[in-house]
Amino acid sequence: MHAEPSDTASPLDAVRIAGWADELRAMAAIGLLYGHDHFDRERYERIQTMAAEMLALAAAPGDTPEAVRTVLARDIGYVTVKVGVAGAVLDRAGRILLLQRRDSGLWAMPGGWADVGDDTPAAMTAREVREETGMEVHVDRLLGLYDSRRRRFGHPHHLYHIVFACTPTGGEPRVTEESRAIAWFTPDHLPPLAVSHLDAVHDAFRHWADPTLPAVFD
Repeated sequence: MHAEPSDTASPLDAVRIAGWADELRAMAAIGLLYGHDHFDRERYERIQTMAAEMLALAAAPGDTPEAVRTVLARDIGYVTVKVGVAGAVLDRAGRILLLQRRDSGLWAMPGGWADVGDDTPAAMTAREVREETGMEVHVDRLLGLYDSRRRRFGHPHHLYHIVFACTPTGGEPRVTEESRAIAWFTPDHLPPLAVSHLDAVHDAFRHWADPTLPAVFD
């Protein structure tokens, strides 16, 4: 019997395809930034198109090359690794605050992309927690810096995820426009987690039990 061809990549293949495509589109963007030869620019533009098609193949069902190209077009100039921040908010009982994402239905720590501006990563994390959960927090310390390629996030962009350990100081958890639900969880009763938050959530519980542990990286 011959195996039927598949229109979708396996999870591992999708991660590898996304990684290759992200490198290609970054190289092409840098080439377009510094290149002046007409033929070279045409080649770089073709590489960007191919990278978008590869990313669409590795992305969620329904994502088209055109939609991916629209996202990638926002990266101008010298393309670098993207940065995201998140808050591991644990209460005195050792429970972590998680929200269920509207886009995927998976659960994650509150957080988002790091914005360009005057805020520090810690201040951005406190703001993201407040906006996404209604909770005020004190950012205690760096929990970890996670490399999306090493951790196999499956994200189309190469990402550094900065996670801070936080203590709640006020407010009440509430559902926002970006979440379906919000709740506190113990390590023995975790919901289905987003892959990009899986390691950090487990690290957060370990660090809560032993605050002397060093920050995680890579």
